[in-house]
Amino acid sequence: MLKIGKVAVVPNLILAPISGVTDTYFRRLVKRLGGCGLLYSEMISAEGLCRQHSKTLSYLKFASEEKPLTIQLYGCDPIRMAEAALMVEERGADIVDINMGCPTPKVVRQGSGAALMRELDRVEKIIVQVKEKISIPLTVKMRAGWSQDTLNYLEVARRAAESGADAICFHPRTRSQRLSGSAEWSLIRELREAVSVPVIGSGDIATPYDALRMEAETGCQGLMIGRAAIKNPWLFRQIGDLRQGKKIYLPSLEERKKFMLDYLSLAERGEEDPRVAAAKGKRVVIYLSRRLPQTTLFRRRLGAARSIHQLKEIVEEFFYQLLHGDSSSGKLPYQGISSEGIPPT
Repeated sequence: MLKIGKVAVVPNLILAPISGVTDTYFRRLVKRLGGCGLLYSEMISAEGLCRQHSKTLSYLKFASEEKPLTIQLYGCDPIRMAEAALMVEERGADIVDINMGCPTPKVVRQGSGAALMRELDRVEKIIVQVKEKISIPLTVKMRAGWSQDTLNYLEVARRAAESGADAICFHPRTRSQRLSGSAEWSLIRELREAVSVPVIGSGDIATPYDALRMEAETGCQGLMIGRAAIKNPWLFRQIGDLRQGKKIYLPSLEERKKFMLDYLSLAERGEEDPRVAAAKGKRVVIYLSRRLPQTTLFRRRLGAARSIHQLKEIVEEFFYQLLHGDSSSGKLPYQGISSEGIPPT
């Protein structure tokens, strides 16, 4: 069983933080599908929290059904990171995570995210000061290094653990790679053998078979899934099925439609500004449609929508045509939808 400090993560499958997607509405729906043991928030600016920016504070919103929940912070000032971590604990989060892996130029230019992989003394100061402020567990999410020429993941992980980190989330790509190339899973095993705290592996888990293979090859205690899970939120359940020797669950088109509509309804009720709700809904529905056929016109229509009501109508019409065909164009009902890497039954 994976334990991060005193927090038990059962099962040991974790939804990764994805900016613009893994908000409270998406997390609730993933949890309801089953199979996910720990949810991560989108990354949140420590500076924005300390300055009480309303938009930044809104990222702290969560429902009790999401617990256990990790709130991820990014920043580079040890004092501000510690202040923000205390705010996170006071809001009721179960775990605080420090982002040391985001490769986005906007974040890196601030000295945050993957830029911290080049600032080991600063990393130690951040971890020590955060640990002094909070009583809940602290994790770090990191990469293999800044570039292939500066692979320092073992040293970073050791110093993080010695400074007080309760677990290491490790994506074995460099900042220079971003999401290109392949995740070097062999590095996860090396890191797992180098530190005494739990190691959570991340990177290139696209199917249930990938998940079991990463566990077997690396010995990591937890698995974190991001991009594949936002295209196929049923992936956590499917991994559980494979572990238990069950037939792997394949969601129907109706279930995929329901997930989209449920997200839109949650966003509509939860956001004060209808424009914010529509923007969130549009982004998430587009992600969720990536495994579906005949989406070119669908996405174009989504892009032009201006309200949740319009988005719901577009989703309903799209799935009606998939399920029943379109007599005006001669398209037949679509057959054989399955999750990537899983043969249709």
